[in-house]
Amino acid sequence: MRSLLITLLAALQLIFSAPLKAQDHQITIGSGFSLPPYMTEGSNRGLLAEIIRSSFAAVNTEISFQYGTNLQVMDGFKAYQTDAVINATSSAFPSSYLSDVVITFKNRAISLRDNNFQIHELNALLKYSVIGFNAASKLLNNEFREVVAQHEQYSEMVKQINQVDALLSGKTDVIIADELIFKYFRSQLVRQNYKQQHYLAEVDFHPVLPETDYRIAFHDENLRNKFNKGLNIIRKNGTLFKIHQRYQTLLDSHIF
Repeated sequence: MRSLLITLLAALQLIFSAPLKAQDHQITIGSGFSLPPYMTEGSNRGLLAEIIRSSFAAVNTEISFQYGTNLQVMDGFKAYQTDAVINATSSAFPSSYLSDVVITFKNRAISLRDNNFQIHELNALLKYSVIGFNAASKLLNNEFREVVAQHEQYSEMVKQINQVDALLSGKTDVIIADELIFKYFRSQLVRQNYKQQHYLAEVDFHPVLPETDYRIAFHDENLRNKFNKGLNIIRKNGTLFKIHQRYQTLLDSHIF
């Protein structure tokens, strides 16, 4: 009996003294406030949210999202308050373990098709009035910054739904936005103003800006590898393709 008690006490001591690993608790992932259709705070819906959840589910791992401003998310990750953070790049998180590419943002110059604008290079924007998303002049590449620095008809909007409205209402010639973000806010405008046909106008997406690949940054290499394994599983079994197709259908049908 004495030997059994000693064994149990030794086992308990090992349990409580062992360091807590990332895999031993529910994984917490930091995210900026809602960036629909990729992430929607509160409902945890969105294309990116579903990809991340499905990847971890494929390797039997539960997760939760923790939201904040971009600065809060970065500070929280650096302080080890979260296990991972979304929309990471090597330049922003140089000492972290980065996942494979999870999502690619396709920033485009977008114009009304009826206008038949020929925009094959960024310098062509100088001929048109242009509205960028908030801080686009700081976040996009050097060539874009140089063009808008000399552009007399360039401005930026904080609320992207207003940016999309300005294009579809003919208040500006061109906007700079990610394709899916544009489709999401156009969907909102269509549903809020279903009698106004100009919100259904066809547009051209001009690929004059480089696409941006985003990954997830992790503190733990094993957890990163686990996520990559799950992402590879859903890519191979078709789940990833189905997620993308479902959101494209929802956005094109103005449902989401």
